[in-house]
Amino acid sequence: MFTAYDPQILDAYEKLEYISGDDKIVIKKSAVLPCYRAEVTINGQTSDVIYFDRESPFLTQASLKKQMLTYDAELLDVPYQNNSPTIIAAKNYVMRRIQEIILHKMTPTITFADIFQKCRIKDADNKTKKRVREGIVKLFEHLNAKNHIKSFELVKKRNVFYAIKLTY
Repeated sequence: MFTAYDPQILDAYEKLEYISGDDKIVIKKSAVLPCYRAEVTINGQTSDVIYFDRESPFLTQASLKKQMLTYDAELLDVPYQNNSPTIIAAKNYVMRRIQEIILHKMTPTITFADIFQKCRIKDADNKTKKRVREGIVKLFEHLNAKNHIKSFELVKKRNVFYAIKLTY
């Protein structure tokens, strides 16, 4: 909480064009975790809390360097979808991959094997995998309706769903 942030790299940021133009933020000195500690009483329970009152300088620097993947949480709010813990994990992983693909101009394909592995369901039964695939398809339909992506298609290999290919 009391560790100071003192950037030694401002001239490098200017040369790399992280800081340019008239609108710029240059943090000269700050706490690494800008916060304060308080004692609060909620519903009769007294507790010590740490309140973060502004953005960390590390988050600001990461944003300047475009190292942050951000998206509107509304994009995960797929209508008429049951949000089980497995579906929530799959939707969040797929959204992160979509943002990486768009930001870093990567190959626009996400394999189901990768999704199942990252969401720890690669050894799950076929019924669970089918529900997750259907949930991901609903997510892609929702993203298409919200104009976040242009289109998508399911890719099959040997008559088995293999991946989702997207266009943005």
